[in-house]
Amino acid sequence: MYSTSSVFFGAFLFFCGIASLTMQAYFQCVDLAAFRAQQRQIAEHLSVNPPPRALTLLPKRAVGRPREKRPAEVAFAAAAAADALQLPESKRGKYTRWFDSPYINDIIVAYTRTGSARKAVASLQRSAPDQRYERLSHSTVASWFDNGVLKPHHPKFQRMGCSCNQQAN
Repeated sequence: MYSTSSVFFGAFLFFCGIASLTMQAYFQCVDLAAFRAQQRQIAEHLSVNPPPRALTLLPKRAVGRPREKRPAEVAFAAAAAADALQLPESKRGKYTRWFDSPYINDIIVAYTRTGSARKAVASLQRSAPDQRYERLSHSTVASWFDNGVLKPHHPKFQRMGCSCNQQAN
């Protein structure tokens, strides 16, 4: 009986022999004289038919329309007209600083009572006699708390011993 390693080695030698024969069929052996003759033949061909010259690329142009050169008087007049222009109010409106407003205690109490920012804002908007909580959103109130506890970047209310620092039920 033959061992497994000797069988594999024999198969390896067999395939190497086949690979060697196929490589010899594809590639011919070239001696130095044949190599020099091939080089002379290529040089004669290139002297008769030179390769085409590489095309020179045009310089890149900037993207978009070229800037128009304006005289200084025109530029100053346009700037003055822009300063005099009355722009409409921002569509978003003004930012409300709820922590500086007198309503912050009511907001925190409503959140502590309900345990949900959505429910707190809805109850405040329902019970308010005017539109004072109209611009208050649940995402604003939710951003002040982390798992029912007032976040540490609101130190004024934490020093006061705010009841919202206990877990909301």
